[in-house]
Amino acid sequence: MKHKVVVFFLIIVFLLVGCMCMDLSKNEVGENNTLSNNLEETISKTDTANSEMPELDTIIKIKGDEELLQETIDETYSIVTKTFIQGEVNVKYPQIQGLGDNDREQAINTLIKNSLFETQIDEQLKEVKYVVENHGIEEDYFLELEYEITMHTDKLLSILYTGSGAFKSSAFPTYSIYAITIDLEQVTTLSLSDFTNVDEELIKKMQASTNVTNGAVKDGMDKEDLLYVVQVVTVEKAGYIIEALKGEPQSYYTFAITPDSLLISIMIDHASGDYALIELLGKYT
Repeated sequence: MKHKVVVFFLIIVFLLVGCMCMDLSKNEVGENNTLSNNLEETISKTDTANSEMPELDTIIKIKGDEELLQETIDETYSIVTKTFIQGEVNVKYPQIQGLGDNDREQAINTLIKNSLFETQIDEQLKEVKYVVENHGIEEDYFLELEYEITMHTDKLLSILYTGSGAFKSSAFPTYSIYAITIDLEQVTTLSLSDFTNVDEELIKKMQASTNVTNGAVKDGMDKEDLLYVVQVVTVEKAGYIIEALKGEPQSYYTFAITPDSLLISIMIDHASGDYALIELLGKYT
């Protein structure tokens, strides 16, 4: 009997101890799970901070550098418009500012102005004076020129002038075109030969182009008529056109550069608009 009581007592003790151990184990597991969850959450937040924030900082830095570079390119110099007015002559031309090199900036602006005045304004006024003195015409002559910057970089500036001029009594104006492309580093006028070979192959490219215009087309003349004239002139006067385009840019025989094309002007008859501006697509710089 005594042995049975002792065995029963021992069983009760083992059961109590087992329950206490199980509760303790559960508490430890719960605490460990809580610590583990907190640790995982902390690690997750740290990983997120370390993976996302530096990447965002990098993007901002890269974008900042790109924007700064673009601003530097765009702000290497700015272009302002100047206007020459004398009687009925009204001519707009560009000047640069903010280049950072005052002597070079002044030299470039002088080159732009002098080339325009010598080839356009002075020549036009000489012709007007000749007509007045030799034909007794005493009436106002008007000349209007606008300009377009077809390309500008820190090394190159290409300017295209177009407009018209005539005596007041003239039935049709004379359309004018002139262009100049400048090496901004050397402060020199570039020629067409600096960008392409001026030869029979160039004439063929001009004949194949359908991107042709002039002042008359802009005023309503059929473009097909101009295309036909270009075909005729480039065949009949190919040699003369080549020689004229090889020289310094001048009225009618001139060129301008764009980022994606080359613009070439040739002289045609007055009835068809005085000049034809032909675009050859491609990279020429």
